[in-house]
Amino acid sequence: MKEKIIMRFSTSIMGGDDECDLEGKIIDVCEVDHRKFMINPNIFTKEIFEKNFDRIIEKIDEYANLRNKFPIAYKVLGRFVLLTGIDISEEIRDLIIKATNWSYEKDIWIGKENIAESKRNLKELRDKIIRYKPGIPDPLKADLRSPCSLREYESLFNSLSRRN
Repeated sequence: MKEKIIMRFSTSIMGGDDECDLEGKIIDVCEVDHRKFMINPNIFTKEIFEKNFDRIIEKIDEYANLRNKFPIAYKVLGRFVLLTGIDISEEIRDLIIKATNWSYEKDIWIGKENIAESKRNLKELRDKIIRYKPGIPDPLKADLRSPCSLREYESLFNSLSRRN
């Protein structure tokens, strides 16, 4: 019997609990404030990534070695690579590209629209990693937020902070 991999709430690269959990672990390793990162992912800089590179790769490898987690781990890593512009080895580039293979996601999605959207998101990550130039951040569309949405995030976090 084939096992379903994970629960997903969105077809985006970061659209699942596992992806968000791993993102949180990476942010923790780098001692970046979660709230500030949610408001503006660009605070996670190339310098922060480089300083913590070995520890980040250790977390990625730990996660990748869990059952069925390889594609999640390397898609999340790819997202951070594109966000920061860090230099990566060909081996890491190849692992990220491999993680974008549709075969890892095909049993998750139902419905033509979800399938098409998931394929588009995987293709965006794959194409950006294939064309990737170190030193030049090239964030995924989902990481490009308008100032309006940033204000909305700030407002949400400020209201939550006042409650605590």
